[in-house]
Amino acid sequence: MVDCNEAATNQILPYLSQSLNKTLPAGENRYIKITDVNWTLSDTSLLHKLYEQKGFNVNGSISESIPCKITGTVHINGNLLSTEREKFESRWGNELTITANTEILVCTIKLQHEDTQ
Repeated sequence: MVDCNEAATNQILPYLSQSLNKTLPAGENRYIKITDVNWTLSDTSLLHKLYEQKGFNVNGSISESIPCKITGTVHINGNLLSTEREKFESRWGNELTITANTEILVCTIKLQHEDTQ
């Protein structure tokens, strides 16, 4: 168990992913799990990196279906797009509580031109 802040997590993340496949016993799914975080982040870049982390299946192959796990609370000192919230909630659900200074609603507007002939 390692107690990490944002900067430390950013630094060790590449090494964690590489060592997962080399150091843990074969025959089990392997993934990064960070528990009980209480982070205040300047932006969502670290969450995007964690979202992209993939685990390894029992055969040692990278698996899209084995995501990084994270639990706790994250506050963004800035903007959080509604599409980012949806993305993160789809991965971590209610295991990770995300708040932000400002949440920006992102929506699609379809403009249709009506021919007046």
